[in-house]
Amino acid sequence: MIAENKLYYDFMIAENELYYDFGLTLSKNALINFILSHRGVGKTFGFKKYAINDFLKTGKQFMYVRRFKSELKTIQSFFSDIYAEFPDHKFVVKGGNAGGHFLIDDKIAGYFYPLSTAFTLKSTPFPNVNKMCMDEFIITKGHQRYIQDEVTAFFDLIETINRLRTSEKLHDLLRVFCMANTISIVNPYFQYFDIIPNAAKRYTVFPKYNNDVLIELYRNVNFIAEKKNTRMGAIMDRVPYGKYAIEGEFYQDDKSFIAKRSPASRCMLNITCQGQEISFWFDYQDGKIYACKKPNPSALFNFALTSADHKPNHFLIKNATHCAPARALVEGFQNGCLYFDDLNTKAIAFKILQYLSIRSG
Repeated sequence: MIAENKLYYDFMIAENELYYDFGLTLSKNALINFILSHRGVGKTFGFKKYAINDFLKTGKQFMYVRRFKSELKTIQSFFSDIYAEFPDHKFVVKGGNAGGHFLIDDKIAGYFYPLSTAFTLKSTPFPNVNKMCMDEFIITKGHQRYIQDEVTAFFDLIETINRLRTSEKLHDLLRVFCMANTISIVNPYFQYFDIIPNAAKRYTVFPKYNNDVLIELYRNVNFIAEKKNTRMGAIMDRVPYGKYAIEGEFYQDDKSFIAKRSPASRCMLNITCQGQEISFWFDYQDGKIYACKKPNPSALFNFALTSADHKPNHFLIKNATHCAPARALVEGFQNGCLYFDDLNTKAIAFKILQYLSIRSG
């Protein structure tokens, strides 16, 4: 578990490596790869280079995905930063922000679509696509938003492309690369898979998924040193933004109020909101409330906040005003007495509190 915002790995970087190289990650053979790094190290460029080389060598195609149409407005310039790497080849982008395809030497090399409308592709075959890039899979709060049931849409697209591929050859299977800057480990993808990276390692793989799901935390000390030596980098290094942009810290992950629950605490509430259920433990000796990631069967009360969450033995509550336990929870938060066992729990608890507060307003 990440105990601080900092990333503690400076290993596995080649002496002269300045930008991200897909080679080592590909050698891990995982099917779903979450790649996180500080800004500017060339993750997207690295994917383009890998995808183009593979197409020229084998004819295998790729899929490039962004969340919304608005994020594909500049898709016509997709190859602009990589032309020089392939001077003897012709690159063309056909289509617009609603989707289209990439041509290399007048042959279809890949496709691009927004995830928000990818459901329209369910009847479209992509038999030669063996790699997919979901770029910027973690949003910046206040500027972007996730789509509703995003991970379901993500898997729908994977299923559309992959279908029933039974080949034993890894190159024939679909491999997915979700890339983002180190914004937050709290995101729908990690929550859905119930995974968290080990900050002491560059790669974290998960045996429960047969090691086919991987998180990479990439920190390039060579790039950091070069960045700090620039005039603008020297300024950034002296302000909080530099911790994220240069050092690669998860800048949206506020560790305040993260604590293990006390032994004397008792489970009072299980609350479900938008399909996510956590428990709340009250310690009347120290006056604290602890939110924990899993529901507990010994809870005195089970609450659901939406009709979709309502199930047997759960009370459906509309607000905290006329519900004493929920009101105590809101008041505990307002008084600075609510703690969380990790960042994912904190994010879910905030959603619950926001829901209760809005409805109580």
